[in-house]
Amino acid sequence: MSVLRFDITLPDGSKESLQTDAERVLIGRGAHCDIRLPEGSSAVEHVAIEITGTTARLLARAFTPPPTLNGVAFTELTIGGEAQLGIGPVAIHLSRVGAATDKLALKQPRSSVAVRVVGGFALLILTAMLYFRATRASEAAPTSVPELWSDVPATCPMSTAAQARAFAIEKRIVADGKRERHPFYASDGVEAVGLYQTATACFERAGDTSNAEELTLLWQQLRADVNDDFRVRRLRLERALRAHEDEVAIRELTMLRTLTMGKQGPYIDWLNRLARKFSMDKDSP
Repeated sequence: MSVLRFDITLPDGSKESLQTDAERVLIGRGAHCDIRLPEGSSAVEHVAIEITGTTARLLARAFTPPPTLNGVAFTELTIGGEAQLGIGPVAIHLSRVGAATDKLALKQPRSSVAVRVVGGFALLILTAMLYFRATRASEAAPTSVPELWSDVPATCPMSTAAQARAFAIEKRIVADGKRERHPFYASDGVEAVGLYQTATACFERAGDTSNAEELTLLWQQLRADVNDDFRVRRLRLERALRAHEDEVAIRELTMLRTLTMGKQGPYIDWLNRLARKFSMDKDSP
């Protein structure tokens, strides 16, 4: 069994340690994260670590601030030994506690010329099948990407200060719930930003500048987090298509279609074409 150890140094100088043999570790300020960081130091989900055998794959989920490995910013990489992960003022040293390695002695039996020829033809057929399948799924992504939110400033639909304040409180409650759920339901993060913006406009109409300023900071941070997630998922999809990693591509494609629900344009058309092609692949014998 391979155990990964995290030695965490927090902004105030305090230290914590965690050891885990889990296959996935999520780092961020969200309550659902395996390693939860202090408010203000990271995004809700900042870095995901996928552990396979003796290697660990690090995926940046947010870039405000950009995560670093041994002082160098990254989007996605794989490590096999010790490393120093940085997220703003937080330092996390990654190391292995123990790993069991099996040594396998491989013996190659003799094979006849006929078997080798049949195997060669089978390999050619399989390669051709994979090539044509990859060709269908590797259409270049459009450079034009839709904005997740309108540039039109939010307005308050209520006329009086009392109505505006009550409406703002109501929208904030709904937005808070969606913000907590957005790591699991991508579209909730998009909706939460719009609700917070409406609530902010209503607090301003009610003359409640304190709550308006608080919500402004909240929706700006959430908007940055969702945009970072949107960007990372686009990069992952394109990388998965190039690497012919269908499972990863389908997962990211599903999340991107959820994030861009209701949007239109070349990028959305491209996602829809990919979805149809992967569906055709799935139905193929």
